[in-house]
Amino acid sequence: MSFLLSNLFAIIGIKSYFATGKHRGGEEYEDWRNAVSNGKKENYRAKIIDIDKHEGYIVIDLPVRETDGKTAILREGIHLRAIYNEENENIYQFNTIIVQRLNQRIPAFVLKYPKEENIKKIQRRQFVRIKTAVDVAISSLNNSFSPFTTVTTDISAGGVSIIIPKEQKLKSKLSCDLTLVLHGSTKEQQYINVKGEIIRVYSQEYDIHTASIKFNQLTNQQQQMIVRFCFEKQREARRKELT
Repeated sequence: MSFLLSNLFAIIGIKSYFATGKHRGGEEYEDWRNAVSNGKKENYRAKIIDIDKHEGYIVIDLPVRETDGKTAILREGIHLRAIYNEENENIYQFNTIIVQRLNQRIPAFVLKYPKEENIKKIQRRQFVRIKTAVDVAISSLNNSFSPFTTVTTDISAGGVSIIIPKEQKLKSKLSCDLTLVLHGSTKEQQYINVKGEIIRVYSQEYDIHTASIKFNQLTNQQQQMIVRFCFEKQREARRKELT
């Protein structure tokens, strides 16, 4: 098993120092808790800069919060639970610890490399979701509504939330065909055509209606394109924040 430097790396929990110990029966336990702000669980993402399994370390850049791109406040000695994905879309999870902070031109953290038997393959059920406007064309698979174009309010590799034009009447459980237009950092447009299902329709402020749409039959390549697009948007938000 090997890490690829292009892979995304997510910190999904921080271990409380006061949440480890033994039950009355003597068995050890660990209580992992996600970072929490204002009562909401938060996940963070980072990119792998370097790795050496023989020396036993992983170097990542500053983790950013998935929701708004703000950097995480971490220090040496903090225990983390992390996940990473390979190019073949396999998802893995392991526990680690911050052993050093590198105060260089681009600040970074050195994490302890886990033993191979402690790296677990998992099924990824949730994806990072970012608030951004992506152009999208939508049509019905059974002529339940007329085709239209709109923009997203947020996007992830699992689906999108869109603004419903006033002349459209959408209902949940309707199947649809979507064409997304992704604008990457290279300014090159990428088109993704995927089938979806309308999960729920919401009424927002100012008489605005939105719909949550789940992607169906998304290919691995399409999924990776969306994940990378979301990560790029997060990094753009962090750069703007730093400047």
